[in-house]
Amino acid sequence: MIIHQNFYQGSHLRTIKSRDQATSLFRHQDIPLAEKRGTNPVNLLGTGLSRSVLNSLKTSSPRWFSYTPYGYSPDATREDSSLGFNGEYRDILGLYPLGNGQRNHNSRLMRFQSPDDESPFDRGGLNAYAYCAGDPINRRDPTGHFFGLLIAIIVLVIIGLAVGIGLLLNHLVKKKPGGYLPRSERSRIRR
Repeated sequence: MIIHQNFYQGSHLRTIKSRDQATSLFRHQDIPLAEKRGTNPVNLLGTGLSRSVLNSLKTSSPRWFSYTPYGYSPDATREDSSLGFNGEYRDILGLYPLGNGQRNHNSRLMRFQSPDDESPFDRGGLNAYAYCAGDPINRRDPTGHFFGLLIAIIVLVIIGLAVGIGLLLNHLVKKKPGGYLPRSERSRIRR
């Protein structure tokens, strides 16, 4: 039985420890740079704008990878790099365990393996298995709940703006001639 221990720094996997070796992943902010497995040489990683690992250089022979919109790469193996699509960790089954391992994204099936616990009538949306609400080109979902959270934030910002504008308009109406006058001004007019 193979047992792995994963160590995270924030939302990013930093070390994978198994019985026979440890793998360290190096990043600058959230951009993958390199990988070191046990006593093997350092594996330098080349990434694109989406942080997907596009090439791997162990010694002098680079390996190049391409991905489908949902992250499947027939060329990439874990021997090349533990990181893959969007710079996310790819396990030995080829799944991407997003959200610090809470939900597995299956790039071949183009969906999550388990339902979103915030679906179907909460922030997760109607399709509990959808990855990036069906738009992986324009969106990322590093937690497995991100897209629903993004919609909730946008709704809260719109509500906040509406309340702020309402308070401002209410304040301006009270200052109009013939409108509501504060108590101090009413007493001055009566005299």
